[in-house]
Amino acid sequence: MRICIFEDKEFANFLPLTHMRPVWDLIAGPGTIRQGLEKLFNQKINSFYSKRADFSSKPDLSGDYLFVNGRLLPDKRLKTLIKRQEKLFVSGGKVIAFKGNKEEFLAVQKKPSGMPQVEADLKLVEFPWELISNLSNQLKRNKISREARISNLSVLDDSGGPIHIGEGTVVHPFSYLRGPLYIGRHCRIAGEVIASIIHDYVNKGHYGFLGHSYLCSFVNLGAGTTNSNLKNNYGSVKVVVNGKKVDTLQTFVGCFVGDHAKTAIGTLIYTGCVIGVSANIFGVHHVKGVVPSFVWGEKGRMRLDRVLETAKAVMARRDVEFSVEYAKLMEKIYEIEKDKKDNS
Repeated sequence: MRICIFEDKEFANFLPLTHMRPVWDLIAGPGTIRQGLEKLFNQKINSFYSKRADFSSKPDLSGDYLFVNGRLLPDKRLKTLIKRQEKLFVSGGKVIAFKGNKEEFLAVQKKPSGMPQVEADLKLVEFPWELISNLSNQLKRNKISREARISNLSVLDDSGGPIHIGEGTVVHPFSYLRGPLYIGRHCRIAGEVIASIIHDYVNKGHYGFLGHSYLCSFVNLGAGTTNSNLKNNYGSVKVVVNGKKVDTLQTFVGCFVGDHAKTAIGTLIYTGCVIGVSANIFGVHHVKGVVPSFVWGEKGRMRLDRVLETAKAVMARRDVEFSVEYAKLMEKIYEIEKDKKDNS
């Protein structure tokens, strides 16, 4: 069975986390959603569909596929479900899987009600905080890479959920890590970190608290950077999604930080804060609400050439290629964010 993972319009609910990656490459458990589906079906998936050309398969898809929503948390019940004779499977009215060709799939996306469908009790994540709240169930067990360096003076507490630490990651002395927690490859970790998702190549190498948060690749948190994950009145946290405040209905919610963002020493991040791609935060003691991508200081904006130069330098320090495609993607995001600001 050929499988194609697709991205629907709800990828925008996960911005800025999905600026530099499709929704299926968000972390959900011991790896990305795509990796979880590959493990579930025991095959490599190389076919993708997204209206964002950067993340879609080339050349175009032909023939029949099992189309699987990139927001679907991997679940072994999916394999049983798709054995049914019906072609369309939904959850809460949203397409989670479809058997057929690309033309049929596109028609179903526009009008799911036009075909017999099966309602499935499977989890489609709608917002980024759901990746964290479902992390314990998805991780299932501890996994500490043999290539990770964990100081003898660190504490790893899995009483709240499993802990995953990827290869090449260094956990410095006197760190306190509490699960559920995903830390990717080649990170630098210190201080207190609980119930969070941290992509590859993140530098949190100094003291400070990080909780119930999602950090994308190449984020650098300055010494003393601390986020709040609980409101003073213990109420549910609201997060700005697509310009609108959304009630998470959760008590513990931290921050969501896009790729290449950086904070100065002593930065304090308020509950539910969203920080954009390549945001460079300094001169601001308290950070709240939404910090736009490419911000410089309090109100400035980085020049594109400086954005690319800095990203290239940061990646070179970790022996990661700054490819032409990567640069073009950053340029495209820069223009998207510029247009958004100009039209606001």
